[in-house]
Amino acid sequence: MAEHTLRAEPTHSVWNRALAPRLRSAPGDTAHLECVDSSGAQVHPAITSPEYLKIDRNRIHALTGPMIKTAAGRTEPPGHGTGAGEWILVESSTGATAAARAASSRIIDLLVEKWGISKAQAYLLCSVAMNLRFSQVVNEPIFTVSAAISRQIFPDRKLF
Repeated sequence: MAEHTLRAEPTHSVWNRALAPRLRSAPGDTAHLECVDSSGAQVHPAITSPEYLKIDRNRIHALTGPMIKTAAGRTEPPGHGTGAGEWILVESSTGATAAARAASSRIIDLLVEKWGISKAQAYLLCSVAMNLRFSQVVNEPIFTVSAAISRQIFPDRKLF
């Protein structure tokens, strides 16, 4: 398992599959990402109003990356593949806590309804094995949270 660092510069401002990956990592690797704020590091605590009005609008929405996680010599997005990855449920709401609660409730419902686990067991399992992640926070007031449980916990389970 390797450790990688992806520096903030250079940044870009487009989501485009044609961009060459700046980092490739394998399962189990650790990736440290350095990111700048959405102004491309132009806004700082001491900035004045006149300085703010002069920032370069072409540098807005600064993105770091892209990066690719690989497995067995092929590109594999998280949550896909045979027996690997995670079961992921995503929820959005006008508050981060509400989105996290909704995502947690959906994964508990999945465990209960699809796989016959009791509600108490589902809550216990989620308390130790579920990962909550912010998936999107830039479109305030909407926050998106992902709830994930490793497929290794239920290797023989299928959704469909």
